[in-house]
Amino acid sequence: MQDNTKKRICPFLMALCVALGVISLVAFIPQVRESIIDFGEGCVGRPLQRQVWHERLIDYGAALLALSFAGYFCLKASLFCIESNTSLYGLFKTMPLEEIFHYFSLMAFIIILCAIHFCLAPFKDDVNYFNHALDGVSYFEFLNLRYNNWSSRLLIETALVNCFKFNFGLWRLIDVAAFVLISECFVKLCIPKKQFSFVVYAVILFFTDYSSLQSAGWAATTANYLWPLACCMPYFVIVKKIFEGQRLSAKSIVFSIVLLMFAVNQEQVAALVFGLSLSFFAIYFIRTKNNRIYALYFIAAFALSLASVIFILTCPGDSIRFAQEVKVWFPEYTTLSFFDKLQIGSLAVFTYYFSSKSNLVAALLCAVLTMVFYKKNRINFFIQILLDFFVFACSVLKYKSSFLLSNDRLAQLSEHSTIAVFAEFVLLFFIGIAFLYQLFFAFGGKEAGAFNLYLLFAFFCSAIIIAFSPTVYASGSRCYLFLSYFVFYLTVKLIFQSYERGRKHE
Repeated sequence: MQDNTKKRICPFLMALCVALGVISLVAFIPQVRESIIDFGEGCVGRPLQRQVWHERLIDYGAALLALSFAGYFCLKASLFCIESNTSLYGLFKTMPLEEIFHYFSLMAFIIILCAIHFCLAPFKDDVNYFNHALDGVSYFEFLNLRYNNWSSRLLIETALVNCFKFNFGLWRLIDVAAFVLISECFVKLCIPKKQFSFVVYAVILFFTDYSSLQSAGWAATTANYLWPLACCMPYFVIVKKIFEGQRLSAKSIVFSIVLLMFAVNQEQVAALVFGLSLSFFAIYFIRTKNNRIYALYFIAAFALSLASVIFILTCPGDSIRFAQEVKVWFPEYTTLSFFDKLQIGSLAVFTYYFSSKSNLVAALLCAVLTMVFYKKNRINFFIQILLDFFVFACSVLKYKSSFLLSNDRLAQLSEHSTIAVFAEFVLLFFIGIAFLYQLFFAFGGKEAGAFNLYLLFAFFCSAIIIAFSPTVYASGSRCYLFLSYFVFYLTVKLIFQSYERGRKHE
């Protein structure tokens, strides 16, 4: 009888928590806060310190929102315990140990992210433009202005200006959610057992290049690069499940497609998904003889990316922006050939990953490859030692300030001679080939090695695509975020592949 009463009360309380959460979101709307303060002034009969009360209402709203979410999930857990005829302690006791480790490490990861984001403040483009983008104009007028004069990233910029219209705290919330979504997708893609998910969290926390995420302002940079990456990650999880023959729920497919609509509004992601979806469709169609229903997912992703590419190429604002940026950032750009741009893009990517200030990504991969080949393959181990020395030299000896890795421009645009620039390009080219050779054998060669190298090539192309923009040097390292996170994927994948092989040989 008591359980039946709880079953009737719990849904009511859950609905109440949802209502409180929705009401607390009202505190993020400036006009609503103004109305509340006006009402408060009328009640007390004297003026209030409006700025102080704006901040208090935001704090109260955030606290109530957090409590509402916590209460909702606690009530949902209680309802589950009632229906499964067990206690919350009993449920926790029967939970697999790997799930407990996973959730505790995830909780610590979220707490650290929240602490980091609490210390961040808007600056650069956040303050100079987006904070006042909607002053005196409607959403339609703003989007029309951006589409016709500057950018095709309408979905991204709509999300961005809303973060400033409501409150910068909204950006903090979404950005933490983006990091969590990326990390959880990495866990699904790389980790054989969830108790080791802390490795993913550690790699993302300690090896993400945060300087690249603030280059145009925290919000302006993450909304244009980190958020599209996060929204693209469920797509790769779905692809993995399709190729492994796992069943997919309609919710997960719809969720990934909706997020993908946002992700492909960014040019690099649109090009990446366009090429990969076509490739995945061909591979799936050839390998699968019977049930080809999931081919529709690849078609949907391809259609979305194709529509986005067409939208980007036909956007009048992008062509206007291109002409302006040529004048401001790269006046010689129009004289460059297609191969000149490829050379610039390749040099810029290699320079970033092997420079003394930002080669942690390459150093981590080198450490893992050294571990993989230790006592297993003498030739690969010897090659890896040479690669380790090269990365170590680039970092410790700080060649960035002297000659090596200071020639990321064409010879005619560089302060160095043609021979010097060509020599560096050849050196970095062979270093890149050596890394590809190592990765191919690290993944066991044949099909697995070739597939991962193909994906690496696709992400590398998404990085050098910036060379077809006059902001190839002005944009900086934020454009390499997608490639960096794929290298993280390869690194974590190799760690656990080596771990599994070690267990089999025990």
